[in-house]
Amino acid sequence: MEPWGQNAAYARSVARWATTLKACLDGHAGVFVEQKTYSLTVHYRRARDKTRVVRVVNDAVRTLRGTRVVAGSQAVNVVPRGAPNKGVALRRVCRLLACDSAIFVGDDDTDEDAFGALPPSRLLAVHVGARGPTVAPFRLRNQLAIDDFLEVLRALRSPRHRDQP
Repeated sequence: MEPWGQNAAYARSVARWATTLKACLDGHAGVFVEQKTYSLTVHYRRARDKTRVVRVVNDAVRTLRGTRVVAGSQAVNVVPRGAPNKGVALRRVCRLLACDSAIFVGDDDTDEDAFGALPPSRLLAVHVGARGPTVAPFRLRNQLAIDDFLEVLRALRSPRHRDQP
C-alpha cells in the first residue's frame, strides 16, 4: 500500500536512493532493489549468505540521508522520514470510501503502523507469521493460512449465515 504522493520531493529522494543502492549492491547475488514511487525495498530472500548480505545492505542503506528504515521479511524497507506510512494510508482509504471498519493483513514491520491505525472495534488487524512482536491482536501461521482466513470471511457473508441467530 503506497501512500499518496503529496510531496514530489519524496519521489525524487526515493529515485536517488534507488540509484545509489543499485550501484552499491550490484554484484551481490540474490539481492534486488524494488523501487516504488514513494518508498523502496531491498529484497535479499534469494541470497545464499544472508548474514553477509544483510550487513552489506544495512551498510549501504546507512549512507542514505533522510530515511526511515523498517525491517521486513528478508527485506529492508526505506521510506522518506516524515512521509505517510501504511497507517496513514489505511485511515485515508477508509475516509475516502466511507468505511466504518477495515481488515488489514500484513507480514512485516511496515504493517505495524496500519495495525494500530484504527481502534480495535473498527479494525480487524492480522499479523502473518508466528514469531515477533506485533500490535495486531490476531495472527495467521503463514501466508498459506490467508486463503483459509479469506474463505471463512466469505462464508460468513453468505446469506445462509446471516439468517442464523
